[in-house]
Amino acid sequence: MDLENPFPRGAEKFQPPYCPNPACSSRTSAGTAFLWQRKGHFRRRCDGRRIQRFRCLRCRRSFSVQSFRIDYRLHKPKLTAGLFDSFVSKVTHRQAGRIFGCTRKTVRHRLLLLSRHAREFHAAVLERARRRGGLLGSFQFDELETYEHSRRLAPVTMPVLIELHTFFVVHLETAPRYLSTILRHRVFEISEQPA
Repeated sequence: MDLENPFPRGAEKFQPPYCPNPACSSRTSAGTAFLWQRKGHFRRRCDGRRIQRFRCLRCRRSFSVQSFRIDYRLHKPKLTAGLFDSFVSKVTHRQAGRIFGCTRKTVRHRLLLLSRHAREFHAAVLERARRRGGLLGSFQFDELETYEHSRRLAPVTMPVLIELHTFFVVHLETAPRYLSTILRHRVFEISEQPA
């Protein structure tokens, strides 16, 4: 989903997939249809965009198109795209906060928000592919070896499976790489020496 244009067919054609109220009977009971109606609009204070409002006919709660966007309830939604670029560029949280004039807590919150969104997007793409009969195409398997805090004592391996033409990451896993027996004995001997 594009952060700048999340509704490619237009927000006026958007149909809410479910009621955002977790206690709504349309979400809790099986077989109950989700019924809704359009209920006016409002202008967003941060950027002046016109936002469509809806009303759930089951629980009578109102909600908007904004309830389904990644920047829902954010005071400065324009920070998200810039912070995303800084995460990709390996900028530290503290430096990103300095660049964009926000706190480290804001940077951390946006990282968690984007990571949750990426996980949900990845799961949705895999589910859609599963319903269509699986992923078709050529795949490439690669493996990266790195370390956590010590190159010799905490090596990590990261195998990754990628669809070759679209570069879609099908699966990525991390696992500790076991030390060789000689190195393990040496580490054990060092830790056993009296202080």
